[in-house]
Amino acid sequence: MPIWTLTRSPQAEWEAHRVTIYDSAASGGGLAGQRHSGREPVLDRILAGEPYALAFGGQGAPWLVELTQICRDGALEGELAALLAPVASQLLVVRPSGFDPNGWMAADADDVDDPAGPGVPTDAVLRSAAVSLPGVLLSQLAALRVLEMAGLEAGSTPPVALVGHSQGLLAATAGALRVAGEGGFESDAQLLALAQLIGAAAGLTARRRGLLAAGDRAPMVAVSHVDPAHLREIVAEVAASVSDPLAVPVVSIRNGRRRAVLSGPPAQLARVKQRCAQISAEQTAQREAKRRGGAVFAPVFEELLVEVGFHHPALGDAVELVAQWAELSGLDVALARRLADEILVQPVDWPAIVDGVAAEGAAWVLDLGPGDLLSRVTAPVLRGSGVGIVAAATQEGQRRLLTPGAAPEIPRAWAEFAPKPVTLPNGRVVTETAFTRLTGRSPILLAGMTPTTVDAKIVAAAANAGHWAELAGGGQVTEQIFADRVAELKTLLEPGRAVQFNSLFLDPYLWSLQLGGKKLVQRARAAGAPLDGVIVTAGIPELDKAVALIEELTEVGIEHIAFKPGTVAQIREVVRIAHAVEDRAIIMHVEGGRAGGHHSWEDLDDLLLETYAELRMHSNVVVCVGGGIGTPERAAEYLTGTWSTRYGYPAMPLDGVLVGTAAMATLEATTTADVKQLLVDTPGTPDWVAAGSAEGGMASGRSQLGADIHEIDNTASRTGRLLDEVAGDAKAVAARRAEIVAALNGTAKPYFGDVAEMTYAQWLRRYLELAVGTPAPAAFDTGSDVAEAIAESVRSPWLDGTWRDRFAEMLQRTESRLHPADSGDIPTLFADQDLLERGADAIEILVAAYPDAETVQLHPADVSFFTALCKTPGKPVNFVPVIDADVRRWWRSDSLWQAHDPRYSADQVCVIPGTVAVAGITRADEPVGELLDRFEQAATDALLQSGSIAHPVPARRYAEIGDESATDVGALGIALASPDVDWAGRIAPNPVHRLGTPEQWTHTSVGGLVHPETGATLTETDSGQAELAVAVAPGA
Repeated sequence: MPIWTLTRSPQAEWEAHRVTIYDSAASGGGLAGQRHSGREPVLDRILAGEPYALAFGGQGAPWLVELTQICRDGALEGELAALLAPVASQLLVVRPSGFDPNGWMAADADDVDDPAGPGVPTDAVLRSAAVSLPGVLLSQLAALRVLEMAGLEAGSTPPVALVGHSQGLLAATAGALRVAGEGGFESDAQLLALAQLIGAAAGLTARRRGLLAAGDRAPMVAVSHVDPAHLREIVAEVAASVSDPLAVPVVSIRNGRRRAVLSGPPAQLARVKQRCAQISAEQTAQREAKRRGGAVFAPVFEELLVEVGFHHPALGDAVELVAQWAELSGLDVALARRLADEILVQPVDWPAIVDGVAAEGAAWVLDLGPGDLLSRVTAPVLRGSGVGIVAAATQEGQRRLLTPGAAPEIPRAWAEFAPKPVTLPNGRVVTETAFTRLTGRSPILLAGMTPTTVDAKIVAAAANAGHWAELAGGGQVTEQIFADRVAELKTLLEPGRAVQFNSLFLDPYLWSLQLGGKKLVQRARAAGAPLDGVIVTAGIPELDKAVALIEELTEVGIEHIAFKPGTVAQIREVVRIAHAVEDRAIIMHVEGGRAGGHHSWEDLDDLLLETYAELRMHSNVVVCVGGGIGTPERAAEYLTGTWSTRYGYPAMPLDGVLVGTAAMATLEATTTADVKQLLVDTPGTPDWVAAGSAEGGMASGRSQLGADIHEIDNTASRTGRLLDEVAGDAKAVAARRAEIVAALNGTAKPYFGDVAEMTYAQWLRRYLELAVGTPAPAAFDTGSDVAEAIAESVRSPWLDGTWRDRFAEMLQRTESRLHPADSGDIPTLFADQDLLERGADAIEILVAAYPDAETVQLHPADVSFFTALCKTPGKPVNFVPVIDADVRRWWRSDSLWQAHDPRYSADQVCVIPGTVAVAGITRADEPVGELLDRFEQAATDALLQSGSIAHPVPARRYAEIGDESATDVGALGIALASPDVDWAGRIAPNPVHRLGTPEQWTHTSVGGLVHPETGATLTETDSGQAELAVAVAPGA
């Protein structure tokens, strides 16, 4: 472990560092690293050996108020007067108001009325560098003394680190001297004298260099909600036009992961602020125009209450002035020069300093003021470290430090959420996360996608390979289709396997059908369907409705409930839901705006950086991510958490990764071979694709609802973008009618034709041509299987029954129009439904009965009838019946299934992968299980390469029994953890759980488990299975 120490050379030169580290064990601490729990006060924990650090703040806090409180609480007035005596009359030239904190405290007291005594100086005087530097140090020395009076002495219980923010280095040096056994009045007095020299020199030099406040404009400005590195680029751009290198603005302090401080002449700082406003306005306009996505640059500026622009190169002269004065005063010149340079000239990287403190093992940081300003700056930096902070110089901080039960709660370190490599009983090394422990599945999930995972085959294949696999509810549009899909899954899934159902909350029809009114999902699960999870996507229900849904799903045995937020506000809505059901795990699927199909303009990383700390404060929230994750390497970065380090944050590991786009070309996907090859050939782009444009073979258009949608740039998508330009504008549509018709006819949803100019026979044949097509004559095959022949004989040529129903209405409309009778009932030729299965024959029969069908054009009323018929409920027609203001809706409705129909080329159909993830599709027809396993293997390899050791486990999901290790729990631990069992070919709730929670089962003397309340026993058989025995009657 690197130990940074403060030493004194033979020449009495004190080596000062911004971070000064001591080895507690070597210094007599002995119990470094020990953590305590319960109600012990923080101070008792530290005295018992829990490692701590001392931190001292800089300028900006009201130091006199804090000093007054500390001195009175600690009865330190006498010690303070003695400390000030050696320097009481120095530097009156640069500090006309003097430096008499004792007198000022007395004048400020309510019970003191001494007209002859000194009055309290103005705030401007107290903030002046010549007064505030020694004042801040004095308050920190007083806080250090109060800590010693409470029993915590740095010499006998040394901290693992002493750190100072800016001028806080002076107090950190005082603390370091105490650790070294050299601290006390003499050294404190010398440091106080140096503080006065540094403050005086700073004020003099800043006045000459223009680094003083000008009216209400300060020479230091705090900037939040900004990447400090980006801010440096902007500052450099502004500074390039400044001729005097000592008059430039600088980023003087990196105060947080997204916080910085600027120093410089106020006029130059105003220029930086103006430039930032310009950039913000440009990005806001781009975002509103959907030319880009992600967070908009929107920094917040705040003037700091300081007199001098510290940490600026123009104060280099002040450093030399301090050194000269120190020599004249008999102080240590080298120390004076070094501290002055750190405080006045050198920039500060506070997060790096705080990260160093955490790396040294500190459990607590005691902030010794002034006030709690440093705590408010430091607490966000400490997020994820597992280190607590106490503002020990305040009354509230003293309460938290000294009172039993008042210690602040410290959130778990983010490293505790990191994945681990584990070895399964079959010898395979896999990745374990909170998601795998909860679900018993791989941390790589097959995302729900319409149309890819509407089919059962790909979903079942992924589930059988051990993955979470979502059946897309967007394609389960009727009760019969849903029932058929569930029945198909039962035949495809291995015994005990289950899938999850993805339902669109903002689609009222589907939501009511699947989870709301008809509750198809709940009824199916209650009947034993292999469904053990529900994903609520496309919106988040209100809190009360979400809680009611969770309770209802749990009641029928659906164990896993997930929500899919795509904005910061939605993430926080899900957090509120999780808080309301703290006894249940809630899975969150955070999706970024680079996903395929409908998408937001939110950047996944922005969403996580903004909310990760909040998410990890809730132990029942399991976080998975998706949207733009197309390669195994990228998925590994999210699982291990290294994705966040590029932004200057600690590692932020996630629990699972959703894979969607990458699975679109897998073997089990029913996407056509032509479309699969197009997916392989599309390069994609890491950049945002602006609305209405294309890049990297990808485009961004609008759906029939006007929502943004990502799709491959082909003839179909270009047609969509053309329609986006005219949607809703009847005049624009009419003006470009010929262009629109030509474009539509190059796609899988062509223009039906000008119905008003068609004869009835042409009208019927055109409908049949588009709805059914012209089947090619089958080759004679003497080897045909009888079963296949029978299946062929009952297979309908109609893709959907509603298309056939519309054809029947067209036939009957034609009969009514062409029949010679003007009134009364007209007998139909098509009462036999079987005839409708032979559409061409039906038309020939009609023409034979009504030869005029070949010559008579449609009546105007029948033209309107046809348009209305195409709008009737059911599967939307696969053509555009009319070129009107709704042409985009006509064309976009139900326009995804064609990518799975070999009648159409890849250029004619809409294909909707993600703009980034499509680059990860490198070959077609890879089995989906192998694809998902390959993603997980990348994470496992990364963990092993980082030095992690794989430990054996009995299964992905198991319950720990007492103090047994994971390798000892065997079948009993697996049985306790499983929420479901396979019971006579049906998925049913685990009967073990009906008796009691896993924690309620205890060991028996013969090696099994017993549930004391019911007397039920759980034993492991010779074949490695768990056997449950329950008494059916008392004493049985």
